[in-house]
Amino acid sequence: MLDTSAEVTLNDKPQVPWNHTVIYETHVRGLTMTHPDVPGELRGTYAGLACEPVIAYLKDLGITAVELLPVHAHVDDPFCATKGCTTTGATPP
Repeated sequence: MLDTSAEVTLNDKPQVPWNHTVIYETHVRGLTMTHPDVPGELRGTYAGLACEPVIAYLKDLGITAVELLPVHAHVDDPFCATKGCTTTGATPP
């Protein structure tokens, strides 16, 4: 559903200068599955990323921007597979 009543202007954007920008790169699943205060039903979801405990955690770290890593990339690393785990992206641990 599209809310056409909401008006977004350039003034609505965070006004953080580049020299004060701190970017946190994360996978939605990885961050929300491991955070102890994310409710179970929100773990692994975008809603989990937007829930209060995650927002508070990022703000406490001084994060000013979040970059979501690819949600489509998945490569089973042979080493990880023999250990019963998987990776979340194209780069093995």
